[in-house]
Amino acid sequence: MTRGLGVEWARYNIQVAAIAAGHFDTDVLHDKYPEVVGRTAQTWMPAQRLGRAEEFGWMVAYLASPAGAYITGTVITVDGARDNWYGPWPQGQYADAEVSPTESRDRGWR
Repeated sequence: MTRGLGVEWARYNIQVAAIAAGHFDTDVLHDKYPEVVGRTAQTWMPAQRLGRAEEFGWMVAYLASPAGAYITGTVITVDGARDNWYGPWPQGQYADAEVSPTESRDRGWR
């Protein structure tokens, strides 16, 4: 979608970009998952840490700045090298718990 819109709107000097965000150390992480997940999540990340909210903000600021003026039709991944190819998150015993804290998708839109 970003590629198609980037091509379509480029002639109007409108840039289109999406940010694919990974796992960030936010209140939502700590509210949604058991305490042990928030405490150990960084060990499941290749960068050995969670992202900070300001790091996501810096990417937004970059794209909105003159430096991002020629970036269009793309998705930029900000995830500390951990993408969805790693499988469910969190991993290991926490993903197999009786009350699983793994990500679920809301199917309410159907």
